[in-house]
Amino acid sequence: MADEYFLEIDGIEGESHDARHQDEIELDGWSFGGAASGSFQAGGGAGAGKFNAQDFQFTAKVSKASPLLFQACATGKHLPRATLTARKAGANPQDYLKITQTDVLIASYQQSGSSGSDAPPRDQVSLTYAKIELEYKPMNPDGSLGGSVKAGFDLKTNRPV
Repeated sequence: MADEYFLEIDGIEGESHDARHQDEIELDGWSFGGAASGSFQAGGGAGAGKFNAQDFQFTAKVSKASPLLFQACATGKHLPRATLTARKAGANPQDYLKITQTDVLIASYQQSGSSGSDAPPRDQVSLTYAKIELEYKPMNPDGSLGGSVKAGFDLKTNRPV
């Protein structure tokens, strides 16, 4: 069963016609992460350093969102929120993962295509954010979704949310 990914960005409309994700951006793929420095060196107590968040990166087919993503990048426009939804496809599609970013900037925008290819041009976009929250719902043996597991981090305060 394949997964589907949708990204809703406040102020930027995509082309999804999905009933539950109307006008969102349909993604080909995405990634994000981070690193925290720490040390177990002699004389230290394995102290943890500040968390260093990596940009949220995604690829998508060129769409009506493309010019607006480019413009937001070029002008440094602050976007209130961007929410990724991951969904199990199939007869009974279920949203099982949400990643919500707050106070978002388009850190980079690139568009690419290839002559002679059947594939349409693609956007490659990086988002940077002040706060990120994750919500995951595990799948039960009967196919229903279990209770939410939530976590998040506020980069401005360097604290969990």
